[in-house]
Amino acid sequence: AAAAAAAAEASGKLDNIDRTDLSSKDTLSKSDSMTRTRSKQKSQEEPKRRKVPPGVVEDFDAGNWLSDSSISWAACSLAESGGSSSSSRSSPGNAFPKSVEIMDPAMAFWLAMQDDLKDLEEAKKSMKLQDVELMLCPINDSRDASSADTGLHWTLLVCWCPRGSRPGAGAAGTSCPWRRFRHYDSLGKGTFDPGFRQATKVAARLAGKPVEVEMGKCPRQANFYDCGVYVLLFAEIIAQTFLQSSPSASLDDSDLTSWEARLNSVTPLEVSSCRKHYRILAAASRKEEYTVR
Repeated sequence: AAAAAAAAEASGKLDNIDRTDLSSKDTLSKSDSMTRTRSKQKSQEEPKRRKVPPGVVEDFDAGNWLSDSSISWAACSLAESGGSSSSSRSSPGNAFPKSVEIMDPAMAFWLAMQDDLKDLEEAKKSMKLQDVELMLCPINDSRDASSADTGLHWTLLVCWCPRGSRPGAGAAGTSCPWRRFRHYDSLGKGTFDPGFRQATKVAARLAGKPVEVEMGKCPRQANFYDCGVYVLLFAEIIAQTFLQSSPSASLDDSDLTSWEARLNSVTPLEVSSCRKHYRILAAASRKEEYTVR
């Protein structure tokens, strides 16, 4: 009888332990589920940061030349934010509308190298050119289609038409609405430079015919590594000035006065500030990626 009583008592204790353990596990499971739900809701509420490719943070260190990946990442960040802390006239927080686009440098290079008309038409159709009033194209002077980041200099091709004058969604997908093309070179090499010839090819591919590309007036860089940063800063200034212009403005040279006056007021200190801005932004985004992991 004593042995039976002891066995019953032990069984009761074990049963209580099992119930306590199950209750504890159930509580932890519910808590973990609630945490995951909150985390999912938070991730849905917060805007996704663009992933930082390898080497981008280091590219924005002082004295380094910007790679294709760095230009592409910074251009996307600029388009998504509408500005940077580098410009006193910038207004961060308002993304560029669909009518203003910064072309990926890899696409600009592909256009310059591409001769197949069918492939060109398909690419242009996917880009929905009829919806874009201002296209900003970072141009790399490389002629080596077999390897990335082999160029020596970055310049900017600007293609535009008056605000409010684009054909719109009803137009053909490959129609080009732009009537002006302008090239900005912070080294001022002129029309015989490979970068200008590359820009002329890109403009012709986009327009579907040879077009006149004008030389724009812009400041000169004081070194041989800041050309990519100048391109980013030029793109920012031109986009913001364009968006502030009145719809259906004329296309004479007076339209260039406002943005070229701003371009020519750019100082080396402002360029350094622009580089620093993207360096900080890239480092913060990279740190966040590792934290999430």
